[in-house]
Amino acid sequence: MIRVHTMQGSDENLARQNPFSLMEWQVCQRSENGTASLMVQGQLGSQHDQTRTYHARLCLESSGAPASEHLDHVQITVDSQGDWKLLLERVPAGGPYRFELNGPGFFSCLHHLCVGDIWVIAGQSNAGGYSGGFIEDPPEIGVHQLAADHRWSLAAHPLGDGWGHSPLLQFGKLLKNALGVPIGLVPLGAGGSGLAEWNPCEGEAPLYRRMISTIKSTGGPVKGMIWYQGCTDAGNPQTASTYAERFRAFVDRLRCDLGQPDLPVVMTQLNRIRGPADKQSDWNWSTVREQQVLCARTIPHTAIVPAHDLGLSDAIHTSAESNLVLASRYAQAALGLTRPGREVCRPAEIQYARLNRTRDVLTITFSHVPIGLVAVSEEICDFIVEDGGCEVNYTIPERYLYFTNQVVLHLARPVSEKTVIRFCYGRNPESSLRRYRDMIPPLACMEMPVSTADQA
Repeated sequence: MIRVHTMQGSDENLARQNPFSLMEWQVCQRSENGTASLMVQGQLGSQHDQTRTYHARLCLESSGAPASEHLDHVQITVDSQGDWKLLLERVPAGGPYRFELNGPGFFSCLHHLCVGDIWVIAGQSNAGGYSGGFIEDPPEIGVHQLAADHRWSLAAHPLGDGWGHSPLLQFGKLLKNALGVPIGLVPLGAGGSGLAEWNPCEGEAPLYRRMISTIKSTGGPVKGMIWYQGCTDAGNPQTASTYAERFRAFVDRLRCDLGQPDLPVVMTQLNRIRGPADKQSDWNWSTVREQQVLCARTIPHTAIVPAHDLGLSDAIHTSAESNLVLASRYAQAALGLTRPGREVCRPAEIQYARLNRTRDVLTITFSHVPIGLVAVSEEICDFIVEDGGCEVNYTIPERYLYFTNQVVLHLARPVSEKTVIRFCYGRNPESSLRRYRDMIPPLACMEMPVSTADQA
């Protein structure tokens, strides 16, 4: 509870906050013109004097200078019950700001108020932050978080309901430094949750209801959503194979309920999992990854980043060190979706695979590779070549593939037209290829039919 400290030494409650009133550490979403309108209200208590004049100001926390000239000395009106309300208009993006309320005999203030961008983080445990290990990733003023109880605070590990390290604090700091505005994080990931718990088109969806309630408590729109989920749906072939259809229904409903038809969404292509595997579980995990790529291709204002190459701190959670890598990928994708004039950051992916005339050399061409590809290990084992259900061995003579977007596989024998390739397939795939420009791996591909030279 925020308190008023009077010069007489008695305390009165300053504000009975509603969802659209300010609270300390709050980040308010800026509009397209770079400003926000902020509502602050409260009660001075029974001892107030209506004959007194009360003033408010919004100033920089760092220096005390006014946030803007028109916000420097604003008179407020107090009713007979001691209630007051003030709309601060055209507050410029930035902060932290301090809101001051003063009059004869008392002074009170709210600290660390910001105007910037708000990002919602939803999905499973890797969205919440369950990573073990140690990494330097300190809090930073100007990157704040809103918890599920609708209270704002300085963002620090663990975020939300997590108990370990999360990639999202670093994501917030990278965005703040790139954009020059504060970032608000709304971490809502729930460990072990399936897509059905987020998708109101499949039932009650309690996590969706919690998300909508929390977003509305920010008092306005949000900038976008980070989505990291799919492990639970990979446990069942039915939920795996219908993931794209169900995720699209979830996004459509979310955008409708928020009144933001172009809400940017950054997806994570499913990571890896250690432990015993079988054909069905490999198929399930690869199917979810393929469905997620389909989402990014078909849902407007959606980007995807890969995670299958990242290190783990246990059987399934991304390590703290790899979280910083993932944070950078999120930031690139978010900036591409939201920054005017910036190109959307698209990961490389297989465009086509073509056999030579003797059908013993297979050339795989990747899209979105401006400079070239490189391998980070001595052997490139990312590909599986299958002919009639049987794996075919291959060699790759060139490990360094600068200035080309192609990988050439020399097959152990000629293959048929029914041959398919898989890339980074299964629960725990090999991953050694990287795009040279940013060292991001291509997206995993479940199955790509090959073409022949005659079909070119």
